[in-house]
Amino acid sequence: MKVIKYIKITKFTLGNIKKLECVENIKTVDGKVTVYLKKDMTNGRLEANMNQFLVQFQNGMWQVYGTEAINNLYKNPGKEAGNQWG
Repeated sequence: MKVIKYIKITKFTLGNIKKLECVENIKTVDGKVTVYLKKDMTNGRLEANMNQFLVQFQNGMWQVYGTEAINNLYKNPGKEAGNQWG
């Protein structure tokens, strides 16, 4: 499935993350930030932490990705990109 947008959770991006339609709440405890996603906006985890990514797919759903998973997503983006490589 095609990725529409993604954003990494950092202290510099929290303002933009608060505006996303998938975000229910953001909490900071002892310097650790946790972003809570709305249940109807994801089929995956409802919590994301610093340095993880929020990824929106073409169907409008969001998913939490770690650094390695986001790298794998772009190394193997799916069938729609296959024709571009050869």
